[in-house]
Formats: sequence, structure tokens, C-alpha cells
Amino acid sequence: VIPSLKTLEVIGQDTYKAICEVKLGPVSGTFTGEMQVRDQQAPESFVLGIKQNSKMGNVDAEGKLIFKPLEGTQTEVLFDGEAKIS
Repeated sequence: VIPSLKTLEVIGQDTYKAICEVKLGPVSGTFTGEMQVRDQQAPESFVLGIKQNSKMGNVDAEGKLIFKPLEGTQTEVLFDGEAKIS
């Protein structure tokens, strides 16, 4: 779900410590923070909240993932979200 995710560690119910390594052109950095799964409507959807910090800046994001069954064992994943980067 998250590009550049390096590690994910459970720190509480539906809460995770996340470390992402991001590279944009010649600039790279490591973002550390928390991810939280909220508003679960299993098996149809959930909201993923992300708050991370680094020397490059901060990220505060939220996205809703919706899972739609297709034929056989296939599933379509829809995503809608917003991110604030400072």
C-alpha cells in the first residue's frame, strides 16, 4: 500500500511504527512515525492515517481503501486520500 515502506512494527491495536525511505531525485531521507488503521468495515474498507517526520519535513496523510471483489480470487482496490507535506 505504501511505496518506500522499509519497516512496519506493531505498537498497539491497529497502530504501527513505520519507517519509510524516500528518494526524490538527488535528495533522500528517512521518515519515521506512526500509521493507524481506523474506521474498519471489514472486509470492505478501512482508513489509514499516517504521521511521519524527518529532517526533510513532515507528512500528515489519510487515505481510505475500498476492496471490491471481482471474479474468482481477484480484488479491486480503490484508494482516495490526502497528504499534507511540510
